[in-house]
Amino acid sequence: MLTLMHGLVILGLSILTASLCSLFISQPLLKWIKQYTPSSRIILLRIFAAAPLGMGALLASMIIIPSINHSSILPLDHCHSTFACSGPLASHSISSAELVICVFLVGLSFWSIFSAWRDKKRSDTLINKLYQITKPCSMKSFRVLDSKAQMAFSVGIFNPIAVISHGLLQTMSKTQQDIVYAHEQVHLDHKDSYHKWLMKALSIFHWPSLRKTLLEHHAISIEMRADKVVATTVASPTDVAETLVALYRAIVSPPGRGSGLCGFAGSDLETRIHFLLEYKNEKALKRYYLLAFSLALVIGASISAQPLHNFLESIITWL
Repeated sequence: MLTLMHGLVILGLSILTASLCSLFISQPLLKWIKQYTPSSRIILLRIFAAAPLGMGALLASMIIIPSINHSSILPLDHCHSTFACSGPLASHSISSAELVICVFLVGLSFWSIFSAWRDKKRSDTLINKLYQITKPCSMKSFRVLDSKAQMAFSVGIFNPIAVISHGLLQTMSKTQQDIVYAHEQVHLDHKDSYHKWLMKALSIFHWPSLRKTLLEHHAISIEMRADKVVATTVASPTDVAETLVALYRAIVSPPGRGSGLCGFAGSDLETRIHFLLEYKNEKALKRYYLLAFSLALVIGASISAQPLHNFLESIITWL
């Protein structure tokens, strides 16, 4: 039990270190990401959202694994006597500070799980209600809401559906209808509601202000990706921009904002309009770059694990 507690302490401190490093590099990183296409931005934002947890786990592994094969003075190690020990006896008791770290880490993890479960329940409840008050549409996974309120959105974490109100259909031209249908279809195809839900859960270990910024950037990038697909396959960028402007003020915000919902007019209008009308040749992220980076990270961690372990031993001995 004590070994598990010490392991949680190391993991907690590693996640905190990774979280602070993420906060420090966030501004230049978010600025650098803007040079890429919306699809590439989404990938990078999702990786960065999981960075404190992923990098924290990697850092903790680099510290813990070298302890398995030898005795040392790190709290996790099992040095019970001075024989074969490189320093003073390791303490096997849990200090108050370590206990606070363990409670905080476990509490934050449970809060993330509880929030994800709560949002899933909200999403399921909303979908059940929508099935009762909407009618099937000629397009698969689309439902029509018999309401004068103007709404268009997709919802559902594992089995998403898109909903368009009858009031909105009456006010739109044929071109605008095609744009809205295509936009929501992109959300369904990419399971954007699910990924927004997962992004919210994985980013729990980020600093609160940075977490909010990441979720906002992610939501905007999702809408921009849908806008771009529509602007290259269904209508011109100008038509999509005009539809956004025409419907932005008219569309009513749908209920269930905490359930991974994606709305046609759900994110920063100005950013989306500028993206459509001032489109420039943005870079697409090469997948092999991510593979090469991951491979280099694993190799680097493997090489650095023992030196890092020894460095921490030296620091503890010095203290």
